[in-house]
Amino acid sequence: MSVASTILDNLVAKLISIQKSSSYSIDVKRVERFNIPSEGETELQPSISVLPGEDRIVLRDSTNVRKYFDIELFVYLAKYTDLEEKLHELIDDIYIIIYAPIDLGSNCMAVEILNTTDMFTSNEMKDAGAIVNIRVIYYASLAAF
Repeated sequence: MSVASTILDNLVAKLISIQKSSSYSIDVKRVERFNIPSEGETELQPSISVLPGEDRIVLRDSTNVRKYFDIELFVYLAKYTDLEEKLHELIDDIYIIIYAPIDLGSNCMAVEILNTTDMFTSNEMKDAGAIVNIRVIYYASLAAF
């Protein structure tokens, strides 16, 4: 298993921990990699889809390589009467997870939120969504390549 894959698995585990019983504002029902919910797919909402981008090399020395990759967190929720408020609460919960001392594995050096974009709410469809863009900086041994 690659370092990036381990980091993604740990991120998914952290995001699924967003539960009211753990002092968050909302209960996340599903977190998946590479899967965006279909319009009207409301039974497992709210959900977060984790969509990783390509690795980019930042620095290489004789033993290690430092890399980063960007991740889009597609946040989707439905069936709330106060959609916009719930969407903001869920995004705030994600910020709490990312800005707390987050442990995504020993090779992970930093996680930062780049921005939140493309918020939408549809009172007609009774759903809402947004994309939270984050960057993960990590290192790996050159021997792993």
